[in-house]
Amino acid sequence: MILVGDFNLPNVIWESGLINCPINSQNKLHMIEKLFVDLYLSNNLYPVLDSNVMTRKRTIDGKIQESMLDQVMLSDGNMLKSYKLAAPLGKSDHCSIICKLSLTSDAGFLNLKKKNWSKVTIEQLNQINKDVDWGFSYAVSKLITAEEMWEQLLLKLNKFAEHVPDVQVKVSKSGIVYSKNPWQPDCLIKARRKKDRAWSVFDMYPTATNLGIALATERTKSDAS
Repeated sequence: MILVGDFNLPNVIWESGLINCPINSQNKLHMIEKLFVDLYLSNNLYPVLDSNVMTRKRTIDGKIQESMLDQVMLSDGNMLKSYKLAAPLGKSDHCSIICKLSLTSDAGFLNLKKKNWSKVTIEQLNQINKDVDWGFSYAVSKLITAEEMWEQLLLKLNKFAEHVPDVQVKVSKSGIVYSKNPWQPDCLIKARRKKDRAWSVFDMYPTATNLGIALATERTKSDAS
């Protein structure tokens, strides 16, 4: 996904996802900025421009006023190769943003598959094992080499793989295979996002009820881990 526009959120620190304002600010703009940051972080969007990139330049009373109001957001940061600012279009006082993206027109990566070993039971493996000859064949005149033994072992293991169903591999739109660390299961990731959202709400509305909700998500996250 590619999201572009004049978001008009001047206090967002895009590199860190923080807001340049007092922690308990009740300013309406600050509250909107916090909600937007929570939205793009929870959806894993990647901001292209840093906060020090001025995208609007105008002259007021003979003085040049610069601000950072525009942004380009990507669902996959690996799509971005480079970007640069260019002259405004028409009478706009906002700079044009030219992005060079790495996209693939080959849809072959959409059909990538892998073996889903979690769908095979111990009973099925034991049944297949009965039909596998685990001995190694070799000529009487010479000893078998390690390479030859390895090739024979692969053939035996492939007999198990033939009975394992395939599953679609998750890839990004640029063809990069998504990899997830084994210590980051889906339940833990969801719990972390829920915790972050709860604390964001408490930051904006520091009430006893919201504090209790935020603390409860900490316990939920501990249970998930």
